[in-house]
Amino acid sequence: MHTPPPDDPIAYVDWHLNHMRTNLHKDMTAVHVWEFTLRTKDVRGMHALAKALTKARYLTTVQDVVMESTFEEPPAGKGKAKGKGKWKTVEGPPMVTAFSRGKPTAVGLKRRVRALLALAAKHNATYSSMSSMDMEEFEMLYGPPKAMSLDDACWRLRHHSDLGLKQGAKIEYNFCLIAKDVKACTAALKKAGFENVSRAPEDANWTISVTLPGTNNETRLQAAFATMKQAAKAAGGTLKGVEV
Repeated sequence: MHTPPPDDPIAYVDWHLNHMRTNLHKDMTAVHVWEFTLRTKDVRGMHALAKALTKARYLTTVQDVVMESTFEEPPAGKGKAKGKGKWKTVEGPPMVTAFSRGKPTAVGLKRRVRALLALAAKHNATYSSMSSMDMEEFEMLYGPPKAMSLDDACWRLRHHSDLGLKQGAKIEYNFCLIAKDVKACTAALKKAGFENVSRAPEDANWTISVTLPGTNNETRLQAAFATMKQAAKAAGGTLKGVEV
């Protein structure tokens, strides 16, 4: 039975470790990368907080523009008069992400979370979340871009759900293709009706990116993957993986 994560950040540590052990079957003796996110009121506070976290020996990244999707409930009504809810994208507060390495121990992680809560309060910021990655996942996300297998992408969706993303929430699927003739393959894909086709980042291990609208749903991702695989082959390319 799935137990939803608690709101309390200290209690969340125990929940997350149990989730790693029971559901994800992670090696609890191995070193993991711990990712903590904090939100500030403005860009100036973001840089000040990032500086303090760096001084505390965290690897940090900053994001001054964070687009967030929120669901607006439908207006009250009955029958045909009942409205429909809709997703709305708004700009959220700046975010600072702090990374540290260590083994998954409750005592050590709770000590870190308490210290981060205190640091956030000192800088008029808000502690937001904690998550974990093994070293391979960290390299995939923050090293040179790498295409993700379909199985790994499905696991990523489950991770998104565990962190609170609703089933069916709108996200993008970025399909990763390789082709000997990038120009010809790109042209063929666009002719086939794929509008969002671009060259991959320079240091990526694929050559063409195709972005499609999707949802946080494994079945839909699998279907889109199969469709994209056929389309890539028809255009003279090979589907290497996907980013979600």
